[in-house]
Amino acid sequence: MPATPLLGDGLVARRVTVAPRDVVFIKSIFEASEGVGAIFAERGGDLIIAAPASRVRELDELLRDLATEVEVSVGDAPSPAGCCGTAPDPLA
Repeated sequence: MPATPLLGDGLVARRVTVAPRDVVFIKSIFEASEGVGAIFAERGGDLIIAAPASRVRELDELLRDLATEVEVSVGDAPSPAGCCGTAPDPLA
């Protein structure tokens, strides 16, 4: 069963694809990055990374930096209808 994150107002998500062998490395980087994003595993190397909208710049910068270490494909994750981006980020 896919692990689809429950996104609410003030959250953004990125769909990230890496080699399955790199998932533990990616997860460890995010765990050490204190709140930049939470990782949800879809299958193999297919991940969804959710983050507060106030930290989207840090999220995207971290993903760009990771791309220098491992092969990473990044795209916007689809959001449920009527969700996300309609209210201000509560952490801002």
